[in-house]
Amino acid sequence: MSSKQSTAEERAEALWKRMKPKVLEAVAKHSPERTDLQFDEIESNSASVGDLVARMLMQEALKEQAGTTRTDIERARESLSDEARAVGKTPEQLRLTRIPDKPCELGTVRGPVPHLREYLYFPELRCGIFPPR
Repeated sequence: MSSKQSTAEERAEALWKRMKPKVLEAVAKHSPERTDLQFDEIESNSASVGDLVARMLMQEALKEQAGTTRTDIERARESLSDEARAVGKTPEQLRLTRIPDKPCELGTVRGPVPHLREYLYFPELRCGIFPPR
């Protein structure tokens, strides 16, 4: 087994440990002893756990992505070219502060996915960008 496969397997195992309590909770809610259980509730409970699993998988995938590249920084600067000109500078002249691990929340159809990522802050413009945009 290659190191990438074992790493993926280890990550999957760690994710399963975090997911397992939620899956067990949903299974317990669907107990055969419940006489009042409706299909709508089964569907709702199952979908909420499925959405949680999807968000956790997305969050894990985001953690594994490469950091900010030089190209990302150039694109961020270019995206602020109008603002740079408004303060009498070119995009390349803008001061840049790189803030690692700034919390952000990505909106998805499965719900919000919290994430820590690098934030590029431009003090002269009093604004920043999470690259890539």
